[in-house]
This record gives sequence, C-alpha cells and structure tokens, in this order.
Amino acid sequence: DGQWRLVKIAENGNLLDGTKLVHPEISVICANDMLYMFCRNDRRKVPLVYISKDYGETWSDACTHDIPYVSTKIYCGTLSDGRHYLICNTDKTNRSKLSIYFTEDKSLKLSKQLVIFDTENYPGWGAMHYPAACEYKNYLYVIATKGYENAGRGAELFKIDLTEI
Repeated sequence: DGQWRLVKIAENGNLLDGTKLVHPEISVICANDMLYMFCRNDRRKVPLVYISKDYGETWSDACTHDIPYVSTKIYCGTLSDGRHYLICNTDKTNRSKLSIYFTEDKSLKLSKQLVIFDTENYPGWGAMHYPAACEYKNYLYVIATKGYENAGRGAELFKIDLTEI
C-alpha cells in the first residue's frame, strides 16, 4: 500500500544502509495466490527464487532452482492459456545458448525445453542475453540482446508458435 520510491545504490554496489544488493534483474510469475520471483546469482551460478504468499508484502529466503544456468537475466511470464514460461541462458560459459522452458498446465513444473539460440548454429555470433517476451495471436515473440564475436551488439527477435509447444 506504500508509495513507490527510488532507492539509491552506492558506487560499491551496496544499498545506502550498507546491505549488499544481490541483483536487480528480476522477473515474476504469479501462480494462484503466490508470486515466484526469479533472480540471477553470479557467484553460485544458479538461479535464485524468492516466494511470496501475500502478494509481495513479504518474501521467503532465497531458494535455488535446478535449471542449467549461467549469470544472466531470467525472464518469465504467464501465457493466456495459463501455462508459464521461463527464458534463460543454459550454457556454462558465455551466454552462447538461450533456452525457453514451458509448463504443461497452470502448475510451476517446467516440463518442456526449447533451445531458441545456440552459437553452434550462428557462426560469428558470440552471445544472446537479456531476453524479454510478449504473447500475441498464438505466438510468443522473444527479443534478446545479440553480441557478435567482434564486440558489436544488436538485437534478435524470435517467433515461437505456441500451438506447437
């Protein structure tokens, strides 16, 4: 019920009260009356998951998830049919593979995986990261930052037919 406010971060990455900011790159799935917030964790190389049972007023301690993962943003959401999806890098080194996971129903059990980018299939590309997505007319459009081996940057749009997943 409180007002939104900006929270300043010190140059060393800490919050003003001295506590450590883990990572601000978060994405949330709402399932029934619970919120599941996914956040990257560069130190342990596993995604962190926080759970709220009161619509974000309080959060659990950090949990981990067993999806293969490297230090990059995780993007998740809910489709119009109630299924959930989660997009993340699934390699162990340099963001060279971008995957999307789907649930089969309204549960949170990620049961289907689709690799949407792998540098083995794209010579000259170095990385694909920072995904975001939008559903429109039975398609999920995923856009991500594209890095080239020569240090150039751009973006790539992927169109996923949800009737085939």
